[in-house]
Amino acid sequence: GTALVVLARLVAVLKLVEKNLADHKFLFLGAGEAAMYSLDGIVDSVSAVHPLAPLLALLKPNGKLVMVGLPENPLELPMFSLCTGRKMIAGSSIGGMKETQEIIDFATKHNVKPEIEVIAMDYVNTVMECLAKADVKYRFVIDI
Repeated sequence: GTALVVLARLVAVLKLVEKNLADHKFLFLGAGEAAMYSLDGIVDSVSAVHPLAPLLALLKPNGKLVMVGLPENPLELPMFSLCTGRKMIAGSSIGGMKETQEIIDFATKHNVKPEIEVIAMDYVNTVMECLAKADVKYRFVIDI
C-alpha cells in the first residue's frame, strides 16, 4: 500500500527519465493547491539549501518530513507550517551496518541496481562544477 512519489523540478526529471513521463509518477514542485496535504511522509535527500515550507505544505496532518540530505548551511525552519497540522521533522544519516545490509539484501532480491558513472580522479573538478549546477544524471564513482 505504499506509493513512491518523486518531487522534482521539470528540468531535473527530463534529465533523469529518458522515456515517456507517463511511465512514472511525479509530483512537480509548484503543483499548487492540488498537491497540498496529499502525502503522509517525505524523504528529503536534497543536499543544498532549499525552502522547507513547500514540502511541509504537501504533508497531511501528522505527516513526517525526514531529512537525509546534509546541506552545507542551515535551513530555515517555518514554525507556523510545522505546528499547524502537527507535522514532524526528523533527520537520519545513512544508518549502520544492519540497515546497510538490509538495503543490499532488498536490492539483490528485487534486482535493483544503481545507475552510476565511473570517473577518473583527474575528472573530479569537472564533476564538482556539474554538481554545483545540478547538471548530473547519475552518482559518480571515482576510479582510484
